[in-house]
Amino acid sequence: MRKRTITAVSTLTILLAACISRTNYDPMLMQADSLMPTRPDIALYILQDIKLQQFSSQADRAYYALLVTQAKDKNYIQQTDDSLIRTAVEYYTSTNNKRMQAEAYYYWGCTYRDTNQQSAAIEKYLIAAALASEINDTQLAGRIYNNIGYLYYLQRLYEKADSIYQKTEQIGIQLNDTSLWAEALSMQGSIKLNQQLYPQAEQNLLKALRVLDHFEQNGIRSDVAAALSSLYGKIGDGRKAVKYAKQNIRLQEDSLHCYRAFLLLGNAYFKIDQYDSATIYFDKTLPSQNYAYKASAYMRLADIARIQGKIVQSLEMERLYSSYKDSIAQASQRDKILETEKCVLIKQQKKQYEYFLNNYRYYILLLTVVSILLVYFLRKQYRQRIYQQNQERIQTEKKLNQQYLQLKEELEQKERQIAALQNEITQNFTDEERKKALHKELVEMNKQRIALAQEALEHLDVYAKIRRIIDDYKTKDYSKESLSKEEWLKLIAEIDKDGIIAQLSIRYGLSENEVHLCCLSLMDLSLIDRARAMHYKRTTIYRKEKDILEKMGESYQAGKLETILKKHIEETTF
Repeated sequence: MRKRTITAVSTLTILLAACISRTNYDPMLMQADSLMPTRPDIALYILQDIKLQQFSSQADRAYYALLVTQAKDKNYIQQTDDSLIRTAVEYYTSTNNKRMQAEAYYYWGCTYRDTNQQSAAIEKYLIAAALASEINDTQLAGRIYNNIGYLYYLQRLYEKADSIYQKTEQIGIQLNDTSLWAEALSMQGSIKLNQQLYPQAEQNLLKALRVLDHFEQNGIRSDVAAALSSLYGKIGDGRKAVKYAKQNIRLQEDSLHCYRAFLLLGNAYFKIDQYDSATIYFDKTLPSQNYAYKASAYMRLADIARIQGKIVQSLEMERLYSSYKDSIAQASQRDKILETEKCVLIKQQKKQYEYFLNNYRYYILLLTVVSILLVYFLRKQYRQRIYQQNQERIQTEKKLNQQYLQLKEELEQKERQIAALQNEITQNFTDEERKKALHKELVEMNKQRIALAQEALEHLDVYAKIRRIIDDYKTKDYSKESLSKEEWLKLIAEIDKDGIIAQLSIRYGLSENEVHLCCLSLMDLSLIDRARAMHYKRTTIYRKEKDILEKMGESYQAGKLETILKKHIEETTF
């Protein structure tokens, strides 16, 4: 019955593959590939009826080699020979097919993983990860990182493993791959457990269970249950340790050879002092070929024998425990893995360097030609822009100068009117009522004069330059422009028409820079803008204002210098 079903499925798949295939691969291989994600068992069944020798093209041979290795891996068949997958790796490397090359290197790593050559597996996985990153194959990258993380975990490289599993978790979330996401959380929990970070371990493991709420995934569930049993055993919650250890056993497909599950339940019973039950499960663990399981079981049996007063038996169990512990230490591949990782990184950097070096000659000429053309056009554009800016500036300055002259004429007229009013006020024949009216008119005219003076100042080319300096600082935190000595004199002459600043300078012995600061203080500029106009820091302006006020016999207060200067001007005006 099963054979007839497989034949029917095979026929349908061959027809479908023949209709949609755009490659020259053998139809049987295409059929097996299409079944690989959902029915890897049928894919392997199809491939087992094909011989490598029947393919004439290298492409089909490489494709066949990759599919067979992939099918065996998905069906949990241990592979002890890497000669087949090497065929695929060599072909896809020679054709520079990075997508298939990444797959081939990944399954080559799986072959080494099955034979416990962990450093060799890490090497192939790291190469596959780099290729998957190049082609942006996130799904493959997730599988690769999952395997790399587990090998790091086995060798107790916990920080490296945790970093890899964090990447794996993000990929699982991105792809909405519940299995990958939950497995990454489960392994992070196990890592935190081994690092004795128990609250974080519990958080990760319980989160993994929540992710699996609506999915079967018994394999991952059993791993999470096992980790939770170990966790609660370590923190002294024996009841929960037993609960999750039993749950772990229930989830096992092979209930006769689940040695890790037996060991966990034995440990859980040991934690709640049920030594007879614990001994039963430790004895069930001993047929395992895993030295770590055997060592742990013998250690606990030694503890039970010592508690029960069986000293001779306890010593024998301790001897066996030490023996297997030494075997574990000898089997460690930690140093090899670290060395392999270092070598792969160096090779990848060297490869990248050689790639850039080989391509340098082909790009340097093109880059030179493009650079020359670019410089030519940029210089041309720059000259045109500078010319245009200069023309615009000339026009602007011309316009500003015309407006300035017009405003200056209005200002002079206003000053003549003010002088006439002041003269009339001082006349003896003018009655008091008339003087009050004239004085009120004088105040109003003086306000108009100040407004006209400010407007005239703003149309001065020096003022425009100050604004450009301030704007430069706002956009790029520096300015190439600065006021020349002549420009400062021009600004002082415009602001200090009544000679107030000059008088104060002589009276209090102000320096040139202090005089400049006094001028800027009368321009209604903020403190930071005054600092920018003089190319000073804000703290320098504070210090200079304080120095000026001290010379005037005044204590420092924000805005006080400006107030004093304006007061002197008003007193002179009236």
